[in-house]
Amino acid sequence: MKGFAIASWVCLALGLTGGAVAQSIGGPSAIKLPPPQVPAPQVAPAPKGGVGLTIADGKYALALATAEAALQKDPGNLDQMTVKILALLGLGRGMEALRMAVPLAGQHPERPQIRYLAGKAAFDQGMIPQAVQVWSALYSCPDAEWAVRAYRASAQAQLSIGKEAEARKLIEEALSRWPATTQTLARLALEVAPGTAGASQIIGKVIASNPTNKDDWEALGQMVASASGDLFEEASAGDKPLVIPIKEKSERVNIPTFMEGDKYATNVTLSSGSRVTVPVSVGGKKQWMLLDSGANLVLLTSNYARELGLKPVATAEYLGLGYEGAKKSNWVMIPLIKVGDLEFKNVPAMIIDKDSDFWKELGGILPLSMFRHHAVLYDRRHEKLTLYSPGTKAEAVMGDKLYPQKSLWFYGKPFVMAQINDRQNLPCLMDTGADSTYIAAEFAQDLGIAVNTGKYKSEYSRGLSGGFLSGTADQVDMQLGGARFPLKQVMVTELGQGYPIPCYGLIGRNIIDNFMVFFDYASNALVLKAYDR
Repeated sequence: MKGFAIASWVCLALGLTGGAVAQSIGGPSAIKLPPPQVPAPQVAPAPKGGVGLTIADGKYALALATAEAALQKDPGNLDQMTVKILALLGLGRGMEALRMAVPLAGQHPERPQIRYLAGKAAFDQGMIPQAVQVWSALYSCPDAEWAVRAYRASAQAQLSIGKEAEARKLIEEALSRWPATTQTLARLALEVAPGTAGASQIIGKVIASNPTNKDDWEALGQMVASASGDLFEEASAGDKPLVIPIKEKSERVNIPTFMEGDKYATNVTLSSGSRVTVPVSVGGKKQWMLLDSGANLVLLTSNYARELGLKPVATAEYLGLGYEGAKKSNWVMIPLIKVGDLEFKNVPAMIIDKDSDFWKELGGILPLSMFRHHAVLYDRRHEKLTLYSPGTKAEAVMGDKLYPQKSLWFYGKPFVMAQINDRQNLPCLMDTGADSTYIAAEFAQDLGIAVNTGKYKSEYSRGLSGGFLSGTADQVDMQLGGARFPLKQVMVTELGQGYPIPCYGLIGRNIIDNFMVFFDYASNALVLKAYDR
């Protein structure tokens, strides 16, 4: 048997949720779980002394212009140089920030923030070993704030390439130096916690410090205490490949269009996009659930949870993209869930809001990260998900003519370093639960992408917290490891930036469905092979 670390649902249990989308051109589609708001901010704080206040407000373009104007008058001003680096990072221009920060870090060791930002710039470009090396010089920094940041950032970087043992060692070192256990260290420690006993100890220390969000930590403790053993405890699948069938399904629902008096005058039938689903069984009650590489944890529909007789063990609140904002929900503990022939014990899950559309026939969402201790071949066309031992070579499974991707992983979710138009090394989430590919509106202007050219109106889609509008852009060129996609139309919307790196977009099924996809988190491998036409 082997068990999971507490992993990504911790951030959700603490109310650290950001925006995410479920998309479908012309109608609602699959609900998507929002990415967590990680404790490490996308950029470090502005320099002390009131300099760079626009950075704190997220006004990166204005901060950049102001800093550059100031540097023309005073080229050696380190405060303004720091602001410029921060602004470049905030705008997603990591390579420019890297070229500026690296020499400055060497010239000014008395400025730990500059060295931290040099590591951050390397990290944003997917240069993980280089980033960790830069940050390692700060472990002995006399300023504890920057030392803690460096440990935390290094551990997160190691996790992004599947090196959980290295990340655990860094966190243990940090906790030995700062035993009071700050919340930021505690959250990361829970991601690499070896079991529920260690997790309970960490949570107890935080609660004892009487934080302002004590209720959230107590709810997290209740969740852990409800487990009969380690979370996500998995029965060994053995050395042979394990095949799990997958099937494409969609749902239909009747929606009233308007009312005449107290009666609905007309109804329209809307359909969800086709969803790739896997068979699950809990307590002998079988159901199909959406398989989603963009989800953080298991989501159950209220109907399926009621059928299973699962009782709430803690309250929760989730926030997704949409007009309804945060919604109250409950956590439940699934004692045993079978996915095909694979078994998991003590699986935490959240209940999807009872009013959610398009969940009449499916039981909810299952994250691909459930299988992160395996190498996974996702083969939609041949209706199978095949699990191999981690470290299995993609060539041995898929043959030749492959498109290897430069990948990073956050909370078990795969990101690829894509090229959009002429900009390279842009992290995008590979999202099997997304019908369409999306560009993050936060970076569209900087990428030279014009939204809503006048040919198209805004598109209506549905997210975890209700509907939202997205724009459309024309003629966007995207490349993934040598595979090129000239997108005549692409959706553009704000995705929320809750990851340790900027997220430039979602790679949706209009691209993914052209390929078999090989995922191996432990080996930091993500490889595509095109289907025969």
